[in-house]
This record gives sequence, structure tokens and C-alpha cells, in this order.
Amino acid sequence: MYNQSLTLGLMIAMSLGSAASAESYFTCMNPLESKPVLELGEITSDGNGVVEVYDFRLGEQGEMLGTVDVNQGANADVRLNVGMPPLGDVLAVLTIGGEVVASKVYEVCDD
Repeated sequence: MYNQSLTLGLMIAMSLGSAASAESYFTCMNPLESKPVLELGEITSDGNGVVEVYDFRLGEQGEMLGTVDVNQGANADVRLNVGMPPLGDVLAVLTIGGEVVASKVYEVCDD
């Protein structure tokens, strides 16, 4: 329930943001393998930005695990080295100019 509420809240906040949010999104690649390098898939961004990945194993945004820069347009096969395999789900947040324009919760599996 909390996960759905947070996701809904982020979606509403993004819809109220700038026009950048209309063209910025994560292409679903779920679930992620629990490895030190997370393969986030394709990320489309309306401008040059940064993806911040956070621990989300308790259903809320936790410690930042790492960041990766993205360019305007489609960014294929985005990967992020977080050092150690995550202990659970992760939350990826795309920001452009300091504004959150997209987010995605990725399930992480041990297989």
C-alpha cells in the first residue's frame, strides 16, 4: 500500500512539474539482478540530467546507492555501479536541473 501511495504521489508531483516530465521516463526492465552493476535499461530524458538510485527495500527512499548522468534523448542500456549488490528493491529518480521529472521502483531478485 505504501509503495503504491509513494508511486502515485511521485506521479502526481511529476505531472504538476515542467514540460520536461512529459518526455522523460524509464523503460521497464523488471526485475533487476542483485549485482554490483545495476542494468536500468533505457532511460529517455527531455534534457541532460542525472539518475539517482536509492535503497528502497523497506518501501521508502533510503540511502543513496549511486548516480549516473544521462543525456537528452534516449539513453540505451544505462548501467550504474553501486559497489555491492543491493539488499532489496531500489528507487531510481531522474532529475533535470534539480527538478524530479521521473522515477521508477525496480524490484531486485537474487537469481
